[in-house]
Amino acid sequence: MFTLVILFVSMAAHAQKWYGKVGFGFAIPQAAQTLDVTGSIYSGNATYNPANDSIASFSIKKASFSSGFKGVIGAGYHVNNHFALELYADLGISTTNYNAEQDNVKSPNGAYLANDKITQKSQFPIMLIPAMVFKTDKPKLNMYGRLGLVLPLKNQVKVDLTSNIISATFDNEEIAGTLKTRFNIGFTGAGGVSYLVAKGVNMWAEVSFMSLSLFAKEMKITSHTSTQSQPISTLLPGTVISYGFSGQAGATQQPTFSLPYSNMGINIGISFEIK
Repeated sequence: MFTLVILFVSMAAHAQKWYGKVGFGFAIPQAAQTLDVTGSIYSGNATYNPANDSIASFSIKKASFSSGFKGVIGAGYHVNNHFALELYADLGISTTNYNAEQDNVKSPNGAYLANDKITQKSQFPIMLIPAMVFKTDKPKLNMYGRLGLVLPLKNQVKVDLTSNIISATFDNEEIAGTLKTRFNIGFTGAGGVSYLVAKGVNMWAEVSFMSLSLFAKEMKITSHTSTQSQPISTLLPGTVISYGFSGQAGATQQPTFSLPYSNMGINIGISFEIK
C-alpha cells in the first residue's frame, strides 16, 4: 500500500518519469511439491500394494501451479537514475497441466480397488506485484535487479478425477471441481539487462524467481458422472468442500493444505517512456 501511495503522488508531480512495460516468459517449478495433503501425487504415476495399501513403485515430478507461459504488463516510475518503483501484473497465460496416475488405490472402506487419474491446472492466475528496481545508468546497456511482493488477485485450480473400478461390480466415475485458495503474500525478485533500441524504448531480458504457497479454501464440485445407477461417491454437483485450520473433519470439511506456486522464469519484453 505504501508503494502505491508513492506511485500515485509521483505521477501527479513528475509524469514525464513514468514508463510502461510489457513482456512474456516461461517459468519452471522451484522449491515445488510432489504430494498433496492426502499423500496423492501431483504429477507422475504410482502403483499401490493392495495388501497393505502402501506405494509399491512410483515415478513422480515436481509441481508448481504458476509454471508455464506467462505475460507481464505494468508501469513504473524513475525516482532517480538508479532507482525506480514498479507495479505490474504477472499473468498465467498457459499454465502447466499436471497429470497423476495412481493404480490399485484402495477405497476408504476397503471394498474395492481403483485406478485413478487426476488432472490439475491453475486457471489464468493473476499476481499483482509492487516492486523496487535498482539499476545502472549507462547510455545503452544497463543491468538491474528487482525485489517485490506477490499479491494474488485471481487464482483457482481445476481438478478432474477419473476413477476406474477394477475389483468390484462397479465401473467408472468422473468427478470435476474447482479449487479456490486463500490469500497469502509471497516474494519475488529478478536480475536482468536492458538495452536502448530507440529513444525512450528499451528491450529487457531477465531471470526471475517467485516464492509463494497458497492454502486451499474450498472446492466446488462442478460435475459427477457414473456408469452406475448408485454412484460410489456422494460428491454431487454443487457440493462445496471447505478446507480450514480447525474444525470437525467430515465429507464437506477437511484440513487445509498448501499448493505450490514457487517458480523460476526467463522473461523478455520492452519498456517505453510515458509522456
